[in-house]
Amino acid sequence: MTTNICESLNSKLKIDRDLPTASLLEAIREFLQWWFYERRKAASCLKSVLSSWAEGLIRKLGDESRSFIVNPVSEVEFQYYYATVLSATYGGLVRPIGNHTDWSVVEVNDNILPLVFRRPAGRPRKRRIPSIGEVSKSSKFSRCKRAGHNIRTCTFEPI
Repeated sequence: MTTNICESLNSKLKIDRDLPTASLLEAIREFLQWWFYERRKAASCLKSVLSSWAEGLIRKLGDESRSFIVNPVSEVEFQYYYATVLSATYGGLVRPIGNHTDWSVVEVNDNILPLVFRRPAGRPRKRRIPSIGEVSKSSKFSRCKRAGHNIRTCTFEPI
């Protein structure tokens, strides 16, 4: 989950990353404030007990699950799909940081040096790091319809 959040914020703040620290923090605050407002507004419009995502998922999987055997689940499990939990998640406030002239500056006599940073060797990663529980998609070879290999490594007869 962390990589998706980081990638989302990085894509939204691509232009703002080059700004000075105070301006970058202000851009992050504006984005988070807008993000919380949009989600709070969407959560307040919910008519059912479940969130719209959970309702859509239930509708989508309804036809597939007709032949399944259902095991009961207690009410305390999966409570984060409820609309009340969604509303409470985005119920907090993101307050502005104010004008930088009003900030109280603490005088520090110590010189703070930048961190010692060394770029790792080699070409930077281009693929994103998958989230926990995210399953990679396995491709099928089109002739034999089996997964995990290609035309060169296929040992099966075509179906």
